[in-house]
Amino acid sequence: MADQEHNRANEGMPQLRRQGSATQLIVDGSPFLVIGGELRNSSSSSIAYMQPIWQRMRDLNINTVLTAVSWELIEPTEGRFDFTLVDDLLRDARSHDLRLILLWFGSWKNGMSSYIPLWVKQDIGRFPRVKFRSGETIEVLSTVAEANWQADARAFAALMQHIAEVDANDHTVIMVQVENEVGVLGDTRDHSEAANRAYAGPVPPALTVYLQEHQADLVPEGRDHPQPLDNPVLECIVKGTVEQHEIRCRDAARRFNTCERRRAMDGKVDVVAPEDVGQSL
Repeated sequence: MADQEHNRANEGMPQLRRQGSATQLIVDGSPFLVIGGELRNSSSSSIAYMQPIWQRMRDLNINTVLTAVSWELIEPTEGRFDFTLVDDLLRDARSHDLRLILLWFGSWKNGMSSYIPLWVKQDIGRFPRVKFRSGETIEVLSTVAEANWQADARAFAALMQHIAEVDANDHTVIMVQVENEVGVLGDTRDHSEAANRAYAGPVPPALTVYLQEHQADLVPEGRDHPQPLDNPVLECIVKGTVEQHEIRCRDAARRFNTCERRRAMDGKVDVVAPEDVGQSL
């Protein structure tokens, strides 16, 4: 009986499906057109504040609400998760016949780390920050620190597991965005010691392999130059109008994306929803 219920939940779970040349969002087995309204960054942090907004959304004929879930509110103490706010959002959305798209405000939001828990904010030694070229440390978690993305990934995985447990049959959550507009505001990249070592080191194999395998899809600067085996990135791109610094900064963007993909994979569970990532370039 439990297996049958599990299979039914999987069959109806939100998913993206190719239909000819288009990609459709499928919810409960049928195509779903999102008519969405997005809340302000911290609106959903107060259930009382949200009470009149739900009906306002319904009155606008909206069927889906985009709302943030922040790391600092679900893990105020390391390793101890509180999903009361998430459960209240699910309850109120269901009572107004609305679906939810959750935006995970974890390590980064709009190029800053403003929604991380206090225990992360206060421990710069354990959770290193980005440094500007000038040497100034800013409130942005560095992508080159394993402790940073691992802590975020554990929280995100716990969130997704909780949603899988409490929303498996209702499918109120139809999609999840992992982070929002990651990047570094005020500089092109992280200039911390660890980041500088990565910057000065070899171009990551994952990036060079990708460029070789997708050369036909590259911008003209990369596509129109042959790629020798010794250093395909610098040869194919730096010979064009893109300078070495820019390709290295593109690698910094790749690091943000790698952290996001790791987080997304850690959040994969049997029954949840499609995931996407948001990146600022």
